[in-house]
Amino acid sequence: MRCVYDSKPSETKPKVKCAQVGQCITGKASDKNGTKNHPTVECSECVEFFCGDDERLMNGRGCLEDFERICTNVPANDMQKIKANRKDYFSYGENYMMASCSYHNNCYEMYRYGMSMPDKFEMLNKWLTKPDKICKYEPLPKSEPSKQDGGGANGIKLSGMFIFGFILLYLL
Repeated sequence: MRCVYDSKPSETKPKVKCAQVGQCITGKASDKNGTKNHPTVECSECVEFFCGDDERLMNGRGCLEDFERICTNVPANDMQKIKANRKDYFSYGENYMMASCSYHNNCYEMYRYGMSMPDKFEMLNKWLTKPDKICKYEPLPKSEPSKQDGGGANGIKLSGMFIFGFILLYLL
């Protein structure tokens, strides 16, 4: 596999325009309707994210406030770190992953992180093995104090995760 690194400009803009869009995914099924109208809003940074609970996975784009509104199960200390590093940041945890950018309008580039840190995307595997059902793109329940799941590999190849990730990016 070829290593791809394309550094971003170091300058950030005070405001960028970002499309607001999201969908809910369970198993291999997704809410194809998601958010239909894809409005463009002005933000201090654009954010692309995945977050989930035991039942579903939310995939979205928009402002940091959209990530905060949908991914209510992100631990408070993680959210504080994200807010402190708002522009051009990548963060992940047991139930979420997000990337922000602020150097260009609609600068979503989660795939860039996937190419350089593929192991971080393994957390998405647990939702691919859930039963297929339709769910709504809506806020997740608040997180309880962190509990370790002890999971482990579930047999899905990492290359399959990359393909799934790229499909999700292009579905939006």
